[in-house]
Amino acid sequence: MKHLLSTTYLLIVSSFAIAQSTNDNLSTRQLLRLSSNYVGMEWLTNAPATKNGFKITQNLYGPSIELMGTMSFGYLTGMAYHQDSAAFSRARLMYYDIHYAAPLLKTRSLNIRPELGFRFVSNQLNSYFTDNDWDANGLGMGLYVGMNLNVGPVNAKFKYGGDAAFNLGNNSFKSTTSYGSFTIGISPMLLFMNPKNFTSSGIVRNIENYKKTWNGRNYEFKKNPDGTETRTTIDYYKESWTESYGVQDFRCKDVQPFLFVGPRAITNVNLYPGDKKIASWGVNLGFRAGSLWMNGFYEKGDLPFKEPYKRNTDFQNIHNNMRPRIDGAFANSTRYGLQAGLELVTFLQKKDFIYVDSKTALATSHFSIIPYAGYVVAQAGDLFFYDAINGVNNQKAYVLGNPGNENDIYTTGKDLAGLNLGIQVGIGAAAMNLERSYYKSNDVKQPLMGKWQFGFSYNIPIIRVMRAITSKAKFKAAWEESKKVKATDVP
Repeated sequence: MKHLLSTTYLLIVSSFAIAQSTNDNLSTRQLLRLSSNYVGMEWLTNAPATKNGFKITQNLYGPSIELMGTMSFGYLTGMAYHQDSAAFSRARLMYYDIHYAAPLLKTRSLNIRPELGFRFVSNQLNSYFTDNDWDANGLGMGLYVGMNLNVGPVNAKFKYGGDAAFNLGNNSFKSTTSYGSFTIGISPMLLFMNPKNFTSSGIVRNIENYKKTWNGRNYEFKKNPDGTETRTTIDYYKESWTESYGVQDFRCKDVQPFLFVGPRAITNVNLYPGDKKIASWGVNLGFRAGSLWMNGFYEKGDLPFKEPYKRNTDFQNIHNNMRPRIDGAFANSTRYGLQAGLELVTFLQKKDFIYVDSKTALATSHFSIIPYAGYVVAQAGDLFFYDAINGVNNQKAYVLGNPGNENDIYTTGKDLAGLNLGIQVGIGAAAMNLERSYYKSNDVKQPLMGKWQFGFSYNIPIIRVMRAITSKAKFKAAWEESKKVKATDVP
């Protein structure tokens, strides 16, 4: 998870920086190609080739994001099964691609884009004897061809390609493999968000030529009760720096502050059973203004719980037995909460300014990276295990060998509340969330309920949409009235 977070953050930051540039003197098709942005969900249509006795039992799937119609990245995960030893392992695939797409039509609401891409790939599938995650990584590159269909705010993409990777250790993905994928994404509602290039200049303070030099040493002696003496060494340092002031530009694609409401969905990245891709549905209500983001949410569906051990580090427990699956969820659960966050794209640019005027302070970036924290309340429903046949017996057997409430999901209370932490990556109205909640029940921590989850939000600027609908209605009424007036003027 740390590998995912750090890599995704670097890719997104660099991509957003490129995306802030202007698109002058471009043809219609070039503008349409660069305007293809979405966040969505991707599923592999076939399993990549594996070795060491592993078989992919749950096709890989996960979030995917495209920027400027030229680059995309995704993180896909699923479960693999070791056929001889009955061991499970999580399979992971991360990619970053650069592609060229050729829009066949000159319309924004309906278009078809064939594309050719080159990607960098990292995959991971631990073999049974691997003790370290890093030992099971593969790094490589690949080529693919694809077709992207854009209908209104929805993007559908199919692509197929092959990868060649160098395995750093005992990775159970084969070095060469091929697979296809299908992606459904949502666009950022450019019509209502109306991003415009915003630039302002301000004075910033710069600290340069920082130096820290050793400036001597002293000793302190202290008598101990037993008659011995303790000596403490104290080093002194001198610090110096140069402070200067200069003009710096602040730039972003500004969408102005807005109130939003819209649907949210928690995806099946937490490995729900079968073909169930959505764990829970809900609604968001919040606002963005400058670097400030606030959101309230309500959702209903499955509330997952995790296994009381880390599966991919070591497949064996202290009794040298294979670890069966004992994770699952509480069905028909509800969650609601309040979140607040800081939008980093504008905040990091403004933090060095000595003074920020009101227009700059309220500049709200079309591209957003928002770490957030909040308070969440949950009501757990009926418990079930992902391994429906063996889950109950497996759980009882594990708790018998590892007693304690922290290993027993049956001791979890139905009423839960706690801290919610996460990060949101957004393009206009479309956003992707990665979050985790830390629950308590009756003031007792519930560690099995703390699990990472992916989610999608469509943050519709409701006031702008209502204004557009009202304006259209007024325009239509005025148009009908003008036709009546013209008709009466005819002799």
